[in-house]
Amino acid sequence: HTLVTRKPRTPEKSRVRGSSVFIVPYNNKDDYNAQLKLVLITMLKLFFTYPLQEKEQLPSWMDNLLKQMQNPARYAEGIEAMYRISGYTPEHLCRSFKRYLNTTPTAYLNALRIHEASRFLIYTDEEILEIASKCGFNSLSHFYHLFKTTYCMSPMQYRKLRKFQRSAQ
Repeated sequence: HTLVTRKPRTPEKSRVRGSSVFIVPYNNKDDYNAQLKLVLITMLKLFFTYPLQEKEQLPSWMDNLLKQMQNPARYAEGIEAMYRISGYTPEHLCRSFKRYLNTTPTAYLNALRIHEASRFLIYTDEEILEIASKCGFNSLSHFYHLFKTTYCMSPMQYRKLRKFQRSAQ
């Protein structure tokens, strides 16, 4: 067994963002736990001290598009609304989303829809099928898949859990 940590007796060394990382054998659980803590501290130090790259400022047309897409009627309309509002080609829109938001227009739209669906699940007693439809999902199985991917539970489980949490407050 080996664990990546401090300087070993025999240097099997690699470089990670300007800091040294070493591979050290371990013999028991206590050694493993101590070395794991050291690795985690080193990783956190790297994370918090590595200079962050400044993000490019969104173009005004994209900022306007994102604001308009917050309207449930717009995102229920779908990706076509994004093309129409922006006035750009699908290819340009996709490149811009990747560049400025590190996602695709479809993934962004689905995130908006799933978030709105989660709000409906908590604050209304509407059927899940109705909620999926209101949020612009034509396929219930696609809605379930995206919801489970996002929240790690089915919409019904999410509704029960959140309503229980709200009643416990």
